[in-house]
Amino acid sequence: MSAVRVKDLWWRYHTSREWILKGVDFEVERGEFVGIVGPSGAGKTTLCLLVAGVLSKSVKGECKGRVELFGKDALRTGVRQLSEEVAIVLQDADTQFVTMRVLEEVAFPLENLGLSREEILERVSEALEFVGMKGYEWKHPHELSGGQKQRVAIAAALAKRPRLLILDEATSDLDPLGKREVLSVVSRLRKEYEVTVMIVDHNTDDLVKFVDRVIVLEGGRVAAFGEPRAIFSRIEQLRTIGIRIPQPTEVAFKLGAANGGLPLTVEEAAKALAPLKERLCLLNGDAYESPSGCERLVSFTDVTYVYEDGTVALDGLSLNIRKGEFLAVIGPNGSGKTTMAKLMVSLIKPTSGRVEVMGADTRAVSPTMLFSKVGYVFQNPDYQLVCDTVYDEVAFPLRQLGLDEEEVRERVQWALASVGLTGLEETPPFFLSKGERQRLALATVLAVKPQLLIVDEPTTGQDERNSRRIAELLAQLNKAGVTIVVITHDLRLVSEYAERVVVLNNGRLVTEGSTRKVFTEHLETLASIGLEPPPVTRLMKELVGRPALTVREVVLCERA
Repeated sequence: MSAVRVKDLWWRYHTSREWILKGVDFEVERGEFVGIVGPSGAGKTTLCLLVAGVLSKSVKGECKGRVELFGKDALRTGVRQLSEEVAIVLQDADTQFVTMRVLEEVAFPLENLGLSREEILERVSEALEFVGMKGYEWKHPHELSGGQKQRVAIAAALAKRPRLLILDEATSDLDPLGKREVLSVVSRLRKEYEVTVMIVDHNTDDLVKFVDRVIVLEGGRVAAFGEPRAIFSRIEQLRTIGIRIPQPTEVAFKLGAANGGLPLTVEEAAKALAPLKERLCLLNGDAYESPSGCERLVSFTDVTYVYEDGTVALDGLSLNIRKGEFLAVIGPNGSGKTTMAKLMVSLIKPTSGRVEVMGADTRAVSPTMLFSKVGYVFQNPDYQLVCDTVYDEVAFPLRQLGLDEEEVRERVQWALASVGLTGLEETPPFFLSKGERQRLALATVLAVKPQLLIVDEPTTGQDERNSRRIAELLAQLNKAGVTIVVITHDLRLVSEYAERVVVLNNGRLVTEGSTRKVFTEHLETLASIGLEPPPVTRLMKELVGRPALTVREVVLCERA
């Protein structure tokens, strides 16, 4: 018997004339680990919610077809009955928290299953250890970083030991090490407990290491379903759809090393490219020179920040950000990145030390005084969306500045076009997907035209096409003179666009410098805190002894 059988599944929301899913068919065997990829709007989340038996009972819509879970009709079986066998973790952990502390959050679903206190405590402890959250039992959700919240949500699902685990972009907020750890744990548990796993993820470099098969969704239909090597050999088709190709696969395809099938991992690519080793060259770009002579826009001087619960988020940070930079701030979950951003916009004040922005001590200014000059896009867009329509959301800060309606209209249209949301002006923001809400939050800040733009995890949950759109937009703004500070776990984005990198860990500055310097001279330092440069960097380091930052840099030399 299959774990999941989906037959001719159609779905549309009552607010839409268009079908979101259009005749979806597939089967997942018991104990399989299946990945789901596809562009934004392909129907991935809708499919996950229908398979979990949640959507058809909680949201108005029209459904046709059949979904079977272990032989049961998931569309007609009660949610409580299905919840004993299925656990689903969504991209936005905040929407799933129901209790006040981490321990209670993980214990809550187990209490609903009627387990004994002893077994509940044993499972909670085990699950928190699996996701690296031991020691956080008595923390409140608001005391955790976005990635830490996501770990807790995953722990709550793992503790149930479900027969089917669905992860819908559930690892997107995790740092690289956390993501690998969670996927490794899930892979191990599915073997120990015969758990079937379905995971939606845009990061195919990690996905291909764990899944047995991949479903490609496009426009509500299954465009392809098969083993990872067969799927990602369709490079041109996947690029057209807008799916990220694993970098080792890209490199091998570019160099024509496809004998026996394209490689998926760094190890496979190193073996496949070994015969070409003597001909490999790197087209490194010009070295980035820090604008030391440029105006200092932001300065941190021995800054420490301690939260009310005693957590030291920043510990003696000293750092300068120069006008016109494109700076990336990277580090593990909980390393102080978001705290650093909040200090720059005066949402919080340093416990000790001094933060200056454009010459002003942030202890003496309010966020309102800075908001026309410094834009900040939160990691969670829901924290900054307040209006009833997309148009009004972008117009709101402009009206606060007293701009006339004609200029408001022009800026709103430009900002929405920049982030790919044209046509959604009358849509309520919370009808959008989280990825769309992230782009809307960015649009609200772009419309103000700040001199300094701080963006926290701008590509989390975005498909390849929209990630590229956002990165290119930030690059264009930077060329136009806007100083960009990006907080991100997407090191592919960092390697392609950022000029300088700041690395934080446990609230301290680990290292900083040009992107090429950090990613080539500090590989061991990055590895020590769980960060890995993009696969192409490690691949070229192994093959030619010099790391590359992007696939574009890798070429074959002409024979002498």
